[in-house]
Amino acid sequence: MKIFSGIQPTGQKHLGNYSGGFRQYVATQERGEAYFCIVDLHSISVAYDPEELRGSTLDAAALLFASGLDPGRSTVFVQSHVTAHAEANWLLSAVTSFGELRRMTQFKEKSDKQEFVSAALFTYPVLQAGDILLYQTDVVPVGDDQRQHIELARNIAERFNSRYGETFALPTVETPPVGGRIMDLQEPGNKMSTTGGTAQGTVLIADPPDVIRKKFKTAVTDSGSEIRRAPDKPGISNLLEIMSVATGEQPEAIEARYGGEGYGRFKEEVAGRSWRCWSRFGRGTRSCVPTRTSSSSCSRSAPRRRGPRPSRRCRRCTSEWASTGPRSLRGRPAAGGPPPPRASAGVTRPARARARPGPRSDCGAGAARDGPPPRTSV
Repeated sequence: MKIFSGIQPTGQKHLGNYSGGFRQYVATQERGEAYFCIVDLHSISVAYDPEELRGSTLDAAALLFASGLDPGRSTVFVQSHVTAHAEANWLLSAVTSFGELRRMTQFKEKSDKQEFVSAALFTYPVLQAGDILLYQTDVVPVGDDQRQHIELARNIAERFNSRYGETFALPTVETPPVGGRIMDLQEPGNKMSTTGGTAQGTVLIADPPDVIRKKFKTAVTDSGSEIRRAPDKPGISNLLEIMSVATGEQPEAIEARYGGEGYGRFKEEVAGRSWRCWSRFGRGTRSCVPTRTSSSSCSRSAPRRRGPRPSRRCRRCTSEWASTGPRSLRGRPAAGGPPPPRASAGVTRPARARARPGPRSDCGAGAARDGPPPRTSV
């Protein structure tokens, strides 16, 4: 089975990204040949700063490895380093109708917030379809907000196969049964977002515990006191889903446990559990993810070191572990074409190499097979 998913590098990552993205990536990498892409080409569909995009691309790679992605099991790469993605976008646009793109909900939402609406913002679902179809993907783990785009990718693949012969596998969307769409704490009718949501209602992964506690404490609920999921209780329903994501328990069990409690204590419990869930983010453990992966020398699974880090080279990817951090790593762009199976564009390793314990490596994304990690470029 082949698995593919992507994450945009721009924007601060929040609880919704963790619930619908990071934790799913870690769980699904156990089930087959997994590809995870940092989709920087999607990020340029709106106004952007090139230097910030380079830095945020490396930050996104660091978050993926910190969340528990194992480069010995998964291929992690940067979209713009593989020219076949842009080429597939053009070819697949020939079998995509204007009406299909006009019906995309996310385009309507994003275009309303932009003074300048680019053609790229309108057509980026075709690029997303190319991302998926290039790797003969069977399963696409995403949040519930991406379901419409994956269904479009499947329709495009069916139309292409019908016209030109069996070429692409038909992908299937996979969303988590609980936590597929985390809502804003202040506006529970809208999804949590750093661009369209409220600052107080968006819980960032990087938020300190006191800030997280304050955001949950001021979360909008309703005038009642019963802790249960219901259409007329969107605020409490959202908090129950967040608690389920943080603890791994079913919402029904949480409802039964807090049945006689008030909203105030329940909010405090959700805040504490949520902080504990991802406070170990990047410390070699993968809380809130039931599956198990092996560690490797490039997966950021080694313990943190204090003080300046000595310069050394990773035994598996040849990149320099410099004391100035991942932004100091510079190199040449990788050649075009999809990365070969089991060879990460961010981490290069010899075929059939066995993971061995070793020093942590700040490997840049998009490394060439026989050279140092390249500069992230757009």
